[in-house]
Amino acid sequence: MLLACQFAMNAAPVNNAVVTRALSALEHDQRFTGEQIAELNRLLQELDERYFDLQDQADDDAEKQIEALHCFGQARAVSALLFSQDPDPVVASMEAVYEASTTTDNSVDLFDAAIQQLSGQ
Repeated sequence: MLLACQFAMNAAPVNNAVVTRALSALEHDQRFTGEQIAELNRLLQELDERYFDLQDQADDDAEKQIEALHCFGQARAVSALLFSQDPDPVVASMEAVYEASTTTDNSVDLFDAAIQQLSGQ
């Protein structure tokens, strides 16, 4: 899960103290606090709303389309963090990897690294 979240944050960086603390917690095998989860959910909602607003405004505006995709990637990166906290480790891993994979149009590296990690290599 850490691998997926780090991949997502590298692909779609979110400069936010809550995200930084959440990544640090993951790196130290710590669970997120209820407050962290609530703050990450709020951030996810803000990023998703921003994405939908930009997408509605984009039409043929390439800059708005790029900004919308950037917000989409950031939202998916935050979602990967949130899914990493699912109590079922299989669900947590699968969903975090899935969300991370949507932050880029080249997710092969992520899938290769995840397979290596799961196979213990």
